Amino acid sequence: MIIKNLSLETLDQVVAVALRRDNFNLYKELYLESPEWNPTKRWDQGGPIIEYASIALDSPATPGDGEWFAICDTKLKHFAGDTALEAAMRAYAASIFGEMVQHEVLG
Repeated sequence: MIIKNLSLETLDQVVAVALRRDNFNLYKELYLESPEWNPTKRWDQGGPIIEYASIALDSPATPGDGEWFAICDTKLKHFAGDTALEAAMRAYAASIFGEMVQHEVLG
């Protein structure tokens, strides 16, 4: 599956697997203790991942008109999204798995 093409629901699942592999303590804090996992829409979940992974965000030139871009400093490729959280979670997932993630990752 190509990360830039994942639905938000699937991206949320991929981010959970990536976080579990990358930082188990943060995974426990954000994922295991949360009744609803949605880091592409919830700043209380996506925000700590952005901070942990040092993800840089670039906003659209006109607010509300265009895509956000994100880059994780461990990878030099920009990822786009309709929101800052979507772009950042795509960049984070790619920093762990590369631009493609295997179906088996979701178990």
